Amino acid sequence: MHSRVDRTREQASRVAANAESRATGVSASVGPANNGPMAVFQRTLRQMVNTSPRVEHLKAVSKARNTASRQRPVVQRVGVVRFANVDEATPKYANKAAAIVHTLQNSPVIAAFLGNRNALITLDFSLANLASVRVDGDQVQISLSPWFFEQQSRGRIVGMLAHEFGIHPVADALMTPPQHHQEGLDTAGQTPLATGVGGDTINYDTTNQADHIFGAIAGNPRHTHYQETAYSLASTMLANQAHTGATNAHITDVMMSYLADLAMILATSDHRGRTVTNLQRTADYFNHVRAQWLAFLAGRPHGPALIPLTPPQQTKGSVAGEVTSIFGRFVGSLVTWSKSDVKARHTHGGGGLSPLSTNQTDVLADYALVLQPTNLGGVAPGFLNALDDASHRANDLTRNIVRGAIPGQLMADPTLAARLNPLNAKVTNYALTSPISEDEHRLIAVLSGLTVRVIQPNGLMKTFGAGPVCTLLDVREPGAHYRFAS
Repeated sequence: MHSRVDRTREQASRVAANAESRATGVSASVGPANNGPMAVFQRTLRQMVNTSPRVEHLKAVSKARNTASRQRPVVQRVGVVRFANVDEATPKYANKAAAIVHTLQNSPVIAAFLGNRNALITLDFSLANLASVRVDGDQVQISLSPWFFEQQSRGRIVGMLAHEFGIHPVADALMTPPQHHQEGLDTAGQTPLATGVGGDTINYDTTNQADHIFGAIAGNPRHTHYQETAYSLASTMLANQAHTGATNAHITDVMMSYLADLAMILATSDHRGRTVTNLQRTADYFNHVRAQWLAFLAGRPHGPALIPLTPPQQTKGSVAGEVTSIFGRFVGSLVTWSKSDVKARHTHGGGGLSPLSTNQTDVLADYALVLQPTNLGGVAPGFLNALDDASHRANDLTRNIVRGAIPGQLMADPTLAARLNPLNAKVTNYALTSPISEDEHRLIAVLSGLTVRVIQPNGLMKTFGAGPVCTLLDVREPGAHYRFAS
């Protein structure tokens, strides 16, 4: 499993520049041609500033920092999962969050997927999505609806996360290129896929999610990885009951979420709102996928212990009760609150700049990074000041590289004018104010030839570009500015 993930990451690294180009619309190679006048100008500019005394000084500073870093007993903490904004002062929420984190960190499938990355769970209200998982650079970002966290058991939550990990990024990472190619063909052709019940078929139809359709069909590679993820999480919870206090009911809830998810996708072709008008059909599909699950468990190490905990067969009435229960729990969440922004605040201390937020401090520690003193920009460095410092460039070098790259990009693609002209004006007139926008971050990273990741006060890392990695921190107090770490 590790080797397949590693191969996927190597492939991802090779296409990073092209992917960033597609996302921004800006070529990853600065300028329209390698030997054109603009390219010559840019190379001359770099040669001039890279041989300046300022750059030589920065190289010496960088060497000293690296030596000091090697002498410190700092080790990157890999596979760390943490909540960014749960109310840790309320025991029931703190304990539930800790149990969820323990299960995720100790699941072999999730640990292999995380690899050298870490994960941050943010409670973020959404009616459309109870949860989501996305990968941004070196950070896996999990969004979880607060009402679902407050009102559902830890087992239901872990079951939901089994879907978000297993049917989406875990499957994406572990599927082979031919398997992805086949999914692409079936998506483009809206190929009907047999569900295994009678002559029923489901297919992607532009109004549902292709991942869900493929992940619900037994024997499909995406379904296999989803099934393995659900099994891994349920088994981990089972093996750690004494440590986390998980009950048998919690483990049953993990499997209930998994089976109900598959049943609703199959019964409604992933139009879940139609469940209320397809109660018997949903029950029939639940019992169908339950039989498949039991057959799967029969051949697995933890199967004998999980089989008795598998939810019973469902009826039209029990499915109706499940739907009613979910609605009731949502209404109940209107009088509960599990979020806290304490860890996103910048605590004021003595001296110049305020310390970082707790979230930022935690993320730096996770990646064995150390906040560095500023050399440029005074007490409130701007984005470009911090980027020059982080990349060991002379003052204003990044600004000049970005300015020099913009005309060539506009010549290559005039449709970028609406985005690049305002950026050019701000950069030229020293009017780039903190905090900069996400699009400005994206464009500057690509135009400057760097990978720029910014750690926000809430702990989320935003990463854009392809090149040497620079880590900045978005600091909002006492005035918005940027710091850097290495």
